[in-house]
Amino acid sequence: MSIEVNMASRSTGWQLRLCLPFLNAPVLLLLSIFPALAASSDCLIDGAVDQTVRIQACTRMIDDATESARNRIIAYFKLGNVWAERRDYDRAIADFGAMIDLDPTEANGYRLP
Repeated sequence: MSIEVNMASRSTGWQLRLCLPFLNAPVLLLLSIFPALAASSDCLIDGAVDQTVRIQACTRMIDDATESARNRIIAYFKLGNVWAERRDYDRAIADFGAMIDLDPTEANGYRLP
């Protein structure tokens, strides 16, 4: 009977080692999502966020091909507002223009704050 237990524990050990990489994959996937979640919250939140942090977060969202068009429109809008607050109107106009390119019916893209 002890031989059967030993064989069972050996077979479980190699099976566990074989499955371990597959168990790590979901954990790594979740960890890779956290920066994107942080970027979206820093960009999309209406509260007080440092301008530099908002620029970085919105830029990451805009560059992320997996983001929805709606979120990218909002990111361009928020980014354009930051540039306008900094009196960098060329960049503000460029971001509002990119917003209009994504959705020409979005009225906020046609005005500076």
